[in-house]
Amino acid sequence: GDILLMITETEEKDLFFKLGLLSFAIGHIFYGLSFLIIHLQTSKELAGLSFMVMGFYIGMTLSITHLFMRRAGEFRLFVLLYIIIIFLMGISSTLIYSLLSSLETFFIIGGVSLFMLSDGVIAFSKFVKKITFERLITMTTYTLAQLLLILTFSRL
Repeated sequence: GDILLMITETEEKDLFFKLGLLSFAIGHIFYGLSFLIIHLQTSKELAGLSFMVMGFYIGMTLSITHLFMRRAGEFRLFVLLYIIIIFLMGISSTLIYSLLSSLETFFIIGGVSLFMLSDGVIAFSKFVKKITFERLITMTTYTLAQLLLILTFSRL
């Protein structure tokens, strides 16, 4: 996904952007399915924190959708589907909070939130206003997100 998003000096740059979105969407789908499978295998009740974080993710998703959908132009469908996928990944992550320690819960909330931030920076830079050091910001938040989620899964 990162490599596809970096290909901007070609006539097919829009195609590479869509393919980059698709590749990240597939990753988010697998994360979401992993959270769901873990929840179904343990059939634990939802932790109280789950509902608060769900509210946070709903608020972030509505804000992001409002900000970018009017500006996405020909990418509108792709952006909307991607927003839905990352939102569902976030919501599915809340299903396993009752299995986690406080530190692991922090890791998973941080990881999912950093994914949303990273993707929001990419979208803002593409559709609203070019951000200086956008690649540095997105790669840092993306790498930290992956690290936090890997730490969570490694402790389950």
